[in-house]
Amino acid sequence: MIDAAERIVSEEGVSAVTARRVASEVGVAVGTTYNVFDNLGALIAAVNARTFAALAETMSEVTVEGRATREVLLDFADRYADFVHENERRWLAVFETEMPADGAEPPNQPTVDRLFATLEQAIRAHDRRIDDKLARQSARGLWAAVHGLLILSASGRLGAIRLDSVRPTIEHLVQCHLAGLEELVKRRKDGDQLPMF
Repeated sequence: MIDAAERIVSEEGVSAVTARRVASEVGVAVGTTYNVFDNLGALIAAVNARTFAALAETMSEVTVEGRATREVLLDFADRYADFVHENERRWLAVFETEMPADGAEPPNQPTVDRLFATLEQAIRAHDRRIDDKLARQSARGLWAAVHGLLILSASGRLGAIRLDSVRPTIEHLVQCHLAGLEELVKRRKDGDQLPMF
């Protein structure tokens, strides 16, 4: 069932996934779907978990040691953009699915935290005066900006900036982000607490 749902998402998008369609694809009664999954959302969550696992595998290839921060951040952004380009409908499905409204931890949060850890490590290594709190905030802000560009590009809402031509904009974003961090560090003496954004 997960295979069938994943195939439908990949080919047509998450809105095309229905219990009846999945049941038909695997040759079972519609009710069988609900014997295995509590609801359609649970089935789609299983598909999204696979997508996150594939993304994590891709991003795990980014290394930090012995590399300039800019190189690491662009490598991360490039791999992320390539994954989105190659898995556009599956990736969009992750962000088109409703998040828990009861305060529960979002699905796949441990995987998300591991992805951020690479960015945080690279940012901390950029200057020893960048503490964990600033590195965490900086990593999330940079990722949100890149992610936003990719979402808008994938949905066609950026006009001339398409997924296959968004790289120069991402490079500019990374350069500006690092320049901002460097300016913060430059204005402070060694050991001083950096101001938060």
